[in-house]
Amino acid sequence: MGAYKNRIIGSGEESLDNILFNPRNWRIHPLSQQDALKGVLEEVGWVQQVIINKRTGNLIDGHLRCQLAAREGNKTIPVLYVDIDEAEEELVLATLDPIGAMAATDKQKLDELFAGIESENENVRKMMDDIAAKEKLAYGENSVGDCERGGLNERFIIPPFSIFDTRQGYWQERKQAWLSLGIESDEGRDAYAMGDAGGFKGSTQARPTNITNGLKPSMFDPVLCEVLYRWFCPAGGLVINPTAGESVYGLVASYLGYRYKGVELREEQVQANRKQNTEMGLSAEWILGDGQDVYDLVGEDADFIMCCPPYVDLEVYSNDPRDLSTMEYEEFLTVYRNIIVESVRRLKDNRFAAFVVGDVRDSKGNYRNFVSETIGAFIDAGCSLYNEGVLLNRTGTIAMQVSHNFPIGRKFGKMHQNVLVFLKGDWREAVKACGDVEVSFPNE
Repeated sequence: MGAYKNRIIGSGEESLDNILFNPRNWRIHPLSQQDALKGVLEEVGWVQQVIINKRTGNLIDGHLRCQLAAREGNKTIPVLYVDIDEAEEELVLATLDPIGAMAATDKQKLDELFAGIESENENVRKMMDDIAAKEKLAYGENSVGDCERGGLNERFIIPPFSIFDTRQGYWQERKQAWLSLGIESDEGRDAYAMGDAGGFKGSTQARPTNITNGLKPSMFDPVLCEVLYRWFCPAGGLVINPTAGESVYGLVASYLGYRYKGVELREEQVQANRKQNTEMGLSAEWILGDGQDVYDLVGEDADFIMCCPPYVDLEVYSNDPRDLSTMEYEEFLTVYRNIIVESVRRLKDNRFAAFVVGDVRDSKGNYRNFVSETIGAFIDAGCSLYNEGVLLNRTGTIAMQVSHNFPIGRKFGKMHQNVLVFLKGDWREAVKACGDVEVSFPNE
């Protein structure tokens, strides 16, 4: 047949008032398609011309685009002109879309393509979710909890989205697997007072030192601990925690093959953590001391910082004046910033740090902006904010609290914490050092 004939004769802008819709157009555009195309046009704009047969004046391709453009008040539209006879026009009109629909899908490439797309447009996100469901991709909601189809859980333990949803079945199953190993975070945490969201301030002598009114100490989620280690720490690397608190951080780290050194001010907590560590046959280390001295106490450079610091005075852990939870807020911030500076000093270049924090209220009931203070402290210490996620907790007793408190103060029931991941150095080198994500549970 030789070279294909070029039937394109020009391009330009055409007034929408002059465009003739093809009377033989057989395409019907459902609302879902209209919304999807509208979303892409809103986010990107024109990247494809409509096709007009110059000989007949008829539109061959782009009817929906013209309709949406007119609906949104556009006066012109980008046009590609072709010169073909009526029989050729019918052939193109009948086959243009079906030929495109005959293409097969490389699901891996499409999934990788989708994973790199971030859109704030609701219509675009819905379209991508619909495509993912139809093609059975590992993208989006279609993948959550579905390892049998090679979903994101299978690749990364949990989907690496900015929402960490602890309410999901896959999360709770993983958590129960960790707890079945014998982790008991309550040990060493009897002698403390729990503050309220209004900003309780005082030592343990101001309240009974036992847990009252059914309140239990908060436990750091071992699944979150695991994924942050696996995602952001090199295999076998050293993890440091400047305000170590409970045992979970160290036990999970050691169980996964990481080295761990946690600095903790309270001797009873250090002893309880060491006891669990020995009973489980693990090798985590807890150092008795002040988090401000973490640089000297740890004594070697770390591959990852992992910490969930005291949320100001929300939980008061002791009556030691060096304890962050006993301090007035301004003093707290000064010491807290110093702890971050000394921790970052001890972190190797091209490495990550993760702090899990939540905002707390002052005595007047207003939020203190603690999350932003944490970000600012890391930036001042020479790091950049690399990832920001939200840990979504189960409702638990929050519903009961809200039913009583919301009518009085109009305060939301707080169900989330902020997961902040910071970077020291070059992200490319940091990611390279982390290597591939290991997903299997160690005893599997």
